[in-house]
Amino acid sequence: MEKSGKRGKLLNAIRLELIIARNILKSLYYNLRIHFSNKSLSENHFNYWSEPDHVNFAAFQKIESLMGGKPQVIIETGTSAWGTESTRFWDAYVRKYGGEVWSVDIRSEPKKRLKFQTSRRTHLTIGDSVEFLASDTVENPTIVFLDSWDVDWSNPKPAAVHGLKEFKSVLPKLQAGSYIFIDDSPSTLDYIAAINQDQANEYLREEGVLPGKGADVLKMLEKGGVEPIFHKYSMILETPDKWEFKDHS
Repeated sequence: MEKSGKRGKLLNAIRLELIIARNILKSLYYNLRIHFSNKSLSENHFNYWSEPDHVNFAAFQKIESLMGGKPQVIIETGTSAWGTESTRFWDAYVRKYGGEVWSVDIRSEPKKRLKFQTSRRTHLTIGDSVEFLASDTVENPTIVFLDSWDVDWSNPKPAAVHGLKEFKSVLPKLQAGSYIFIDDSPSTLDYIAAINQDQANEYLREEGVLPGKGADVLKMLEKGGVEPIFHKYSMILETPDKWEFKDHS
């Protein structure tokens, strides 16, 4: 049994190294490809690393437009080396336009999977996202992407609670005109799988908002004050001169 366990660990380690090697080659080709492409970074990214019809494609098109080809200081919670592969998107942006990316994840695997594939402008950190956001590691970020706690649609409250903790932690660092991009915060039931829609409706009746990572953030925002400037499956907020909030426990 012990030998079998060691063999399994060895095979997993070899498999991971093969994935990394493959992705290093893919990254080299991708960086060359986008250098000569007339398409937007979001188009290139979702066509190459994800899916053209991905539920988040429109949100990344929007944030790319808002960044406007200017240098950005970007914080990402939840390093992404699969799915949306958002860490690669942010890295491609600062490669082209300048700035820095700071991505934090409590797991070590995402950083391992991205080994040798990001530029020197991108810093991959292992740790607690709330603590990282509250630290003085990054001051005055211009883009904050909150995506660290996977939503369990059968029990979505923990993701909402964590999303609010992240939001509160980063608030003191945000200056007017910066953007907060919160993933997995659907605006309508259409974005929630049919199997989870009854529970989502119950959540809506109890909480006043649909479930998601940004659910408690939405509850905190003052009605008639700050509302998302973009809201589909994910939402984007623009930092105002002054935040106005409802009482929120």
